[in-house]
Formats: sequence, C-alpha cells, structure tokens
Amino acid sequence: ELLFDGKSEAEDQVRVGAAQRKAEIAKERERLVVPADAVEAGKLASRYASPALGPIEVKKQGKSVVFDFGEWHSAVASRKNDDGTTSFITIDPTISGFDFVVADRDGKKALVTRDAQHEYVFRENGKARPASVPSGMLVSPDWLAEHRGERNLVLLHVGVAADFEKEHIPGAIPVNPQDLSIPRTEGALLLQLLPPDQLHAKLESYGIGDDSRVIVYFAKDWVSPTTRVYFSLDAAGLGERTSILDGGMPAWKAAGGTVVSSANDPASAVQRKPGKLTAKPHPELVVGLDFVKANLATKGVALVDSRNTKFFDGTEQGAMPRAGHIPGARNLPFDILVTDDDRMKDRAETARLLEAAGVQPGDTVVSYCHIGQQATVVYFAAKRLGYKALLYDGSWDEWSRKTDLPIEKTAAKP
Repeated sequence: ELLFDGKSEAEDQVRVGAAQRKAEIAKERERLVVPADAVEAGKLASRYASPALGPIEVKKQGKSVVFDFGEWHSAVASRKNDDGTTSFITIDPTISGFDFVVADRDGKKALVTRDAQHEYVFRENGKARPASVPSGMLVSPDWLAEHRGERNLVLLHVGVAADFEKEHIPGAIPVNPQDLSIPRTEGALLLQLLPPDQLHAKLESYGIGDDSRVIVYFAKDWVSPTTRVYFSLDAAGLGERTSILDGGMPAWKAAGGTVVSSANDPASAVQRKPGKLTAKPHPELVVGLDFVKANLATKGVALVDSRNTKFFDGTEQGAMPRAGHIPGARNLPFDILVTDDDRMKDRAETARLLEAAGVQPGDTVVSYCHIGQQATVVYFAAKRLGYKALLYDGSWDEWSRKTDLPIEKTAAKP
C-alpha cells in the first residue's frame, strides 16, 4: 500500500493477479490425463536411474501409474506437450508438479526433469551415464583429458601447498577444506561449513560461476579432504556441476596425463576473473545437534559413524573429550569405501557395505566422524547410490563436548 499512497490499487492488482493465476492453473489441469494415458504409460521402462538422484521404479497400482523414488512415491498424470513430447507429472498433494519428459538419450529410454538451472536425466534399466560423461559424480582421467581445455572447466587441486608448487594438473587451483570453512577461533568446533553467502563468495573468487564444470582431485591420498570439498560445492548448489576425478592425480599420471610445477604453469600467472553464482544453496544438507538428538531412534534415519572402529568402540579416545560413539549409530569406516589405489569402490560393493552397516533401502543416511571430513566419504557414497544423504558437521567434536549427552562404547553391530 505504501507504493500506491494508501489507495486500494495494490489490493486490486493482487486480486486480479490471483484470478489470472487461478485461471492459468485450471487451464493447465485441463491438459492432464488422470490416470495417466495407458498407451503412453505402456511405453515406459520399468526402471530408470540418474547418477545424481538415484532410481525411479515405474509401477502399476490399479488404474494408476506410480513413480517410486524409494524415499517417496506419487501417482502420475500424463500430458501431451506442444512440441509433441509426452510428460508424466506427479500429482500426489505433498509432491505434486514434478514434470518428467519422455525422451531418448544415447539410444535408451529416458525421463528428463529440469529446475531453473539444471537438467536431470534418468536412463532406463538403472544404468547411469558412463564415467566419461560429465554429469556423473566421478569422472575418469580419459574424460578429463578430453575436456580439460574447455572454457568453463575449473580444476580444484586438494593437497599440501608445497606439493602443488612442485606438480599439479595444468590450470588447477589449490584448495583445501579449511578454505571453505569458518575460520576457527579458540574453543570453536573444527571445520564448520561457511554460511551460504560466504561460501558463494569464496567459490566465485576461484572463478566459479553458474556455467562452470568443476572437477575436484587429490594430489596424493587425500580422499576425504576431496569429498569434503565436493560436499561443500554440493551445499553451495553446485553438486550437479561438480565431479571428483576418480583416483586423483596418481590415476591421471598413470594414464599419461601431464603435470607441471607452478613455475612452469602459464595459467598460474593469469588473474582469474571472479565468477557469478546464483545457484540456490542447500544448507539443509548440514544437520545440527538438535536434529541428531531428535532422530536417534527414528525409523528410516540411519546414523553412520565414519571413524575407524577403534574410535567407534571407545578403545581409543583420540584428541576428543570423550571416547565412544553416538547411541544407535552404525560403524562404517570411511576408508573401506575406497580401493587400495584410492578409487571409489564400484556401486555394487558400495551398496553391499552400506547394507552390512545397517543402512536400509529408502533410509536417510546421516554421517558423522571426528570433525566432519571423513564422514563426507560416506555422504558421497550414499548419494552416489541414490540415498538422501546428510552430514552432521559438528560430529564427534561437538557431541563428545556435551557431557549431558549419552555415549556408547559397544563394539560395532554386525
């Protein structure tokens, strides 16, 4: 009303706008076929999967067609689009409006859904894109060799600064998890993720923008610092545009890839133009103490301790105030998810390890460790399999300080 000097024009415009929007929604609903057209539904594959978002199973329930995502499901309507394609739209009240367009990708049936900035492709039979395609969470040295010269590619090198000076992949930028975390003050928790606005500003300083394709790699065996950087980018809203180089720089060198010193890297002398990020951040990927306390016994929430078993069972205390683990947690040491040559284990083996740790299909996986770094390996592995993955960033550093909170020192559950 301030804009209209106290007159009723604002209210009138809101009323007209609401009426127009209501009419638009009604018109759109007229185009929907409910239940979904049987002929079009019959052309769907029984199962699809996205490397980032996991699987969709297409089920028939009575006359309805249901898309089952594991953690949630919805009946779908169908719609013929103006361009001749067919869409299936979720219609259950709590998750209505997700539009999946039927498509063909690489000779396979596919479902494509989009938000304001991303495209997510689900391919038939649960087969995700090969690692050489840029939408995967992992890329191979061969993929990097093919795409390294692209304008929007940003390489982040995770390792010791002195080692970076000696050798790195040409054009890479040195980064460490601490660079993307709140500067520590005396007595504060270690390695806490920067607030979203500060995180965006830091990433922009590396030249990362909305069109960037980010590849993170480790110099030697820094797997968990690398997954921590990946997690930070995911929380910044860049997960769909970020991948880890599987096997890091050792795999790159083994495949014949070039490395240079800083003195011999022309790109190191170039002043990078700051990027511009408008991607929506995802601070909800970080859960706090209250969330963990409230969900210790919640069915469907799997709390996973990523530390070595000797810390989990309380045999060793380490540098923390107390020894043991959070009651109800399962133990999945982060390093067993990685091969001897520091590559992520394949999906089948990863799934077996999560299942052995007590993670059930459809669970939300909440991982923690000492300070929130090793736990990001579990986060990465769970997300790669399609689980909803969250990180308790305070981890044992926070829990063990709270003397009023319970702890367990039992051995890992079988």
